[in-house]
Amino acid sequence: VTYIKYLFLILISSVLLVSCTFNPLLKINQTEDESTFIKKPKFLYEFKNFPKKINIIYSNSNESEAKNFIKGISANYFYYLNLKYEPELNFLNSEDLKSMNCSLRNFSRSYSIVFLNSSLNEQLLDGCLSSLLRLNGLIVLFNKNLIIQNSNLTLLEVDRKKDYLDLLNFAKDQGNKDSIII
Repeated sequence: VTYIKYLFLILISSVLLVSCTFNPLLKINQTEDESTFIKKPKFLYEFKNFPKKINIIYSNSNESEAKNFIKGISANYFYYLNLKYEPELNFLNSEDLKSMNCSLRNFSRSYSIVFLNSSLNEQLLDGCLSSLLRLNGLIVLFNKNLIIQNSNLTLLEVDRKKDYLDLLNFAKDQGNKDSIII
């Protein structure tokens, strides 16, 4: 009798344990805080409208801004290289511009990316900035004190402090009052 009694207690305990841990009617809803993994789709890119030659103009300095800019361009280039897009990259620093006397007539037909920080602005010859602004492409501006007017280049302003504040305000609006940006 005691054997059956212990067997009965073990059976009831295991049924209760299983019933508490498993509920087939309970639907598991994913909350917004949980991570969602998105698989990158495979796109077939058509590179007909992309430039065949890209001129990259930057300052001749050892600043981390210029180095990070070149690293970013290089990483982006090798990413698209895997997608069979191989533009010719022409890197020009301020010394190269000086040696050419800032003659940019050959670059007017190609796409240019100008990384304009205070170092490049100081290293340019007189009138060279206006020649750069007549090129077609993108100008990456780090210095808010530089005023760019009448330019064919599309302006991309980089302001990390503003980006940090915008990100913190976004986190605050989402209910995260204790946010840290590293």
